[in-house]
Amino acid sequence: MLIYETTGLYRRMSETHPELVETSARGGLTGVFNRAYFDDRFARDFSLDRGRNQSFCVLLIDVDHFKQYNDTFGHMAGDDCLKQAAGALSGTLRRQGDFVARYDGEEFVVVLPACEPAAGLRIAQSLRSAVEKLGIRSASPGRASVTVSVGLASTFPDPPESAPALLGLADTALYQAKWS
Repeated sequence: MLIYETTGLYRRMSETHPELVETSARGGLTGVFNRAYFDDRFARDFSLDRGRNQSFCVLLIDVDHFKQYNDTFGHMAGDDCLKQAAGALSGTLRRQGDFVARYDGEEFVVVLPACEPAAGLRIAQSLRSAVEKLGIRSASPGRASVTVSVGLASTFPDPPESAPALLGLADTALYQAKWS
């Protein structure tokens, strides 16, 4: 009897383990992957593509004027804005292996393994368009809808030494996109 119960318990645990792993890797608010998952997977994907001598892109994405949005419409509306933006970002990715994660606050990161810079740029433009097409009312004067800024970095033609260095390049590109 004890062996049967233990076997049943083990079977139920093995059936639910993948679901628990998936749930723990996703943020409760947005449903996209969380920062811990990103940190682990980004480093692994970067190393794999570097070993294969493949181009690799990362996009750092910031919801424009998000503090102003929260101040104007409230934090519940801000949460809803982030949920919708996350859905648009993840719904736009089509290639196997690509993924979006919430990076920090109103920032998201998109990882594009085995991706040439020109393709990364097209994907970045599609992501920007997808968020704008949501039609979320903007708190910024002169803008009808919430928009995002995107910083793109690639391992081609000059590969950085590490995944954090590549992310730093994306952060610099994001800063330039926001203030240009």
